Amino acid sequence: MGFVLVAVARGTGRAVRRVAREPYELTLWTYLRLGELDRLDHVARRLERFDLAALVRLAVMEPKVLADAEQAFRRELEDGPRPTRAPDLAARLREYDELLRRGTWSSRKPVH
Repeated sequence: MGFVLVAVARGTGRAVRRVAREPYELTLWTYLRLGELDRLDHVARRLERFDLAALVRLAVMEPKVLADAEQAFRRELEDGPRPTRAPDLAARLREYDELLRRGTWSSRKPVH
């Protein structure tokens, strides 16, 4: 339990005591999401290394193909859609904290 609290506090930039006061199911959910983000970052870094290796091979073996690919990429950058921002996890957690503080949201299901 302590490891999860510390990991969530470090991952979201908040104090461990503040994380400990939250519902544990939210802490576990955040821990899982942070783990998924780390995994996706690792996969993205590996893909970047493979892309770099392919570009080096093209530069050595087929420089004309590399030049054509670069021109196509530059056109795509100029013509393509602009990237969107990923949701800020820390901001979402601050919003959640504010809802809890005001009492307008509860992690507990109502009993009927």
